[in-house]
Amino acid sequence: SGPSNLSLAISSTDSFDPIVIKGDGSTKITQQVYDTLTALPEGSLQPELQLASNVSVSEDNTVYTFQLKEGVQFHNGTEMTAQDFVYSWERIGASPNTQEGDLILGGVFQFAHETDSEGNYVPGSMAVEAVDDYTLRVELAQPFYDALYQFSNGVLSPIPEGIVGDIE
Repeated sequence: SGPSNLSLAISSTDSFDPIVIKGDGSTKITQQVYDTLTALPEGSLQPELQLASNVSVSEDNTVYTFQLKEGVQFHNGTEMTAQDFVYSWERIGASPNTQEGDLILGGVFQFAHETDSEGNYVPGSMAVEAVDDYTLRVELAQPFYDALYQFSNGVLSPIPEGIVGDIE
C-alpha cells in the first residue's frame, strides 16, 4: 500500500500572549512555547518544579517563595528574572487585553491584592515581589490546598518585562 499519513487538528490561535489564550486552541499551542514555575509530568497530577529550583511555603500556607533557576533565557536572549514574573502577573490583572484576571484575582486561588469601591483590581497592588533577581515571593489572599498545581497554569508563564507595553 501507499504512504501513510497522520493528520492532527488543533484549533487555530489568535495570539501567543498568555493572558489572552482562554478557550481556544491557543492553550495547547502556548503549552508548547512557554514554561511555568511548576509543571505536571506526563500522566501525573503531582506538580514538579520547572522554572523554580526550590519553593518554600509559610506556616499559614499563604506565602510562597520561589527560588528561580539561573541562566534561563527567553527567546529574545534576555535572562529570566523574578521581575519578569511580577510584570507578567501584573498584566493578568491590569492589562486591558486580559481574559484571565479571575485566575489570580477571584475565586479560592487568588493573589492578595486591593480592589476599588467597585470591586475592580487596583493596579500595582498585587502581593507579588521580586525579592532579588532569582527570588520571587507571592502572597495568596487565603490558603489554597493545591497552589503548586495552580502555578503550573500556562497563563502564569513569564514573558520578558516590558515586551508588550500594555501596562507600565
